[in-house]
Amino acid sequence: MGSNEYGQLGVGSRDSGNHASPETPTIPGVVTAIAAGDYHFVAVTASGAAYAWGRNSNLQLAKSSGDYYTTPQLVTGLASGAAISQAAGGAAHTVLLDSANSRIYTFGSQLNGRLCNAITSTSDRAVPYALPTATFSNSSIIQIAAGDSFTLMLNAQGQVFACGQNDYGQLAGFPSEQATPRRLFGGTLITQNTFVAAIGAGDFHTVFVSNGYVYGTGRNNRQQLSIDSADAQRSAFALVVADSGWGAGASVMAVAAGSEHTLFLTSDGRVFCSGRRSTGACAGGSTNSADQGRAIDVTPALQPGETVAAIDAHTATSVITTSFGRVFGFGANVKGMLNANPSTTYRFAPAVMLTGSTFSSTAVGGATAMYLEGAAPSITTSTGTTSTGTTSTGTTSTGTTSTGTTSTGTTSTGTTSTGTTSTGTTSTGTTSTGTTSTGTTSTGTTSTGTTSTGTTSTGTTSTGTTSTGTTSTGTTSTGTTSTGTTSTGTTSTGTTSTGTSGTTSTGTTSTGTTSTGPPATTATGTTSTAPPSTSYTTHTPERRPPATRT
Repeated sequence: MGSNEYGQLGVGSRDSGNHASPETPTIPGVVTAIAAGDYHFVAVTASGAAYAWGRNSNLQLAKSSGDYYTTPQLVTGLASGAAISQAAGGAAHTVLLDSANSRIYTFGSQLNGRLCNAITSTSDRAVPYALPTATFSNSSIIQIAAGDSFTLMLNAQGQVFACGQNDYGQLAGFPSEQATPRRLFGGTLITQNTFVAAIGAGDFHTVFVSNGYVYGTGRNNRQQLSIDSADAQRSAFALVVADSGWGAGASVMAVAAGSEHTLFLTSDGRVFCSGRRSTGACAGGSTNSADQGRAIDVTPALQPGETVAAIDAHTATSVITTSFGRVFGFGANVKGMLNANPSTTYRFAPAVMLTGSTFSSTAVGGATAMYLEGAAPSITTSTGTTSTGTTSTGTTSTGTTSTGTTSTGTTSTGTTSTGTTSTGTTSTGTTSTGTTSTGTTSTGTTSTGTTSTGTTSTGTTSTGTTSTGTTSTGTTSTGTTSTGTTSTGTTSTGTTSTGTSGTTSTGTTSTGTTSTGPPATTATGTTSTAPPSTSYTTHTPERRPPATRT
């Protein structure tokens, strides 16, 4: 819904009219993910194909000619066997993630190095550029995001890589143009050892989630960073704060950023917003409202049992999707993109859109919004962030809502009971050593008061030990008596790891959450080599002056 000036509706035509009612583009296959740039869209199907349509002035549709396409076009030029799982759109470039093959593709405007291909010229690229896997510390990328003229990539080790323009400090300590992927961290709060769980890219600002806290850098002219500072921009990460705090025991698990506002989704299912209020992007207020310097609660009225599952933002528009598949919209209603009469320029309160249907995700562009109809989404966590096989000794893995991930049947095997055998005496204070639990190290497990009378004891089994918060320390088995056997292979089974706000983890794997104390990993940005020689078409790069945006 909304503008169709460049064929963004994907229905085979373009016009300058208003479209406040939904129109459906024809896309082969089952669509599983959608993404929006300023004036173009991308849809990913279950087969791993990607389709793009809308504006192509900088070849952001991977088409070598034509300023726009009014129907979805298959993205070609990908490696054989490519299976796209995610997409992201900037003002004039597109990023695709092939999770199965740990590969990222970029195409469109090369200005400022946003394609991460070692080129900063004004020429545009239609042939997708494949970033080398080694660029990302040989760890798979699990989330991508695109700002106006920069690209962010998060790997499974909680490391963020970036390239592109740094004119407002959105890439922290980077040079003004970064043409190859490089580890992104800066200041004392986000260091090279910080585990990042989720990322968000606004037009000119960047937001990270780590351990349930939020950090922002870049443009802050409308207080979109919510950092308790009137600085118009930041060149190092600062802590994001809420007006009255996030709430007792709550933490942030997902973020979404527009041009001059930012949305935050907390572990208890509430949505907060900071930044410009005069457009309705942060709900409440009016066209005369001052900017919101500290994030405020903008959670819509929900039904019993309903929770917020996902958030989305672009330019001056905000969209919320719930666990019931309902979609709420507020902010700029350009040409009816929020399913409201176009005469309503701004919606200052969250309102349900497209009643009677169930939606799984949304993609909000500069003047058009796309809504994917389907099964209601599960609770959104820090998108896809996984900490795999982390070993910790007495470390608690905390954070926010990791949906459905349960650590069951964690077994400590190979425990040797030393000195348990005694003849005609009582052996006290026997120590069990070498107990190892899969993905978590359990140390200091002591078996005291074990009595063996005149024989060797066997089969002492400790069951049902509960490890809360992924910490298993000092588990004690007392008063166990065995007669006439040998104690070997003591097995601790059924250890259950539970965490804050329903956070559960398998093998210390946090899916979409923040895991405290991941292994310290240091990686330096690997410079990718220039792409193979290809033909380029030169266009005037698309970049709207920030001051003209609503």
